[in-house]
Amino acid sequence: MPRVALAEWILSLTLAPDRATTTVGDLIEDASTRGVLWFWSSVLRTTLSHLLRDLGAYPLRIARLALWGLLMEGVLGILHILPVIAVWQWILDHWGPIVDNQTTEVPQWGASILSIVFGVVIIPFLVGWMVADRSGGRELAAAFALNVVGAAPHFLFIYLLSLQVHRPGNIYPTAENTLITLCVRPLFVTAGAVFFRNYGPKRLRVTEGN
Repeated sequence: MPRVALAEWILSLTLAPDRATTTVGDLIEDASTRGVLWFWSSVLRTTLSHLLRDLGAYPLRIARLALWGLLMEGVLGILHILPVIAVWQWILDHWGPIVDNQTTEVPQWGASILSIVFGVVIIPFLVGWMVADRSGGRELAAAFALNVVGAAPHFLFIYLLSLQVHRPGNIYPTAENTLITLCVRPLFVTAGAVFFRNYGPKRLRVTEGN
């Protein structure tokens, strides 16, 4: 992707496309004397400043939206369990190992893999899309707020454990759980919101006030 196209795409995450194009044009003119590093740092600073502006414009609305997204993520996380087991059993019914002319029961590892795919990838992506759909053009801000709200219980749990003088040695969250909570899940939540901004209903792609 050309430098200009990539810069416009980054800025268009928080700016209307026409404003992103204009802003990149202005930055390119100054970059001829200030350098490439200044250009990209300016692109990122501009995007961040508009993200913070969107967060500050309607903080209560964004907070409510993030809590709603967290609730939907929990609901979908519960509802997906039975379909995952049903899908894995269907796979076994058609391609699974045969024992006495009957398929084996659902292996725990198979259902676990599908559950992880749904819980860590598909559901966060869908919730990111759903939150973006209700953000009024502030897709990235809504996804950021949802990621912060989603990570808060993880840090609260660690903090409460740190206050206990006598605690079990293995009660802290595992490294895998921390990685999923702080890195993988936010990645797909943000991807869902960005995907909506780029490919969702056209009327909602432009940030309000831009």
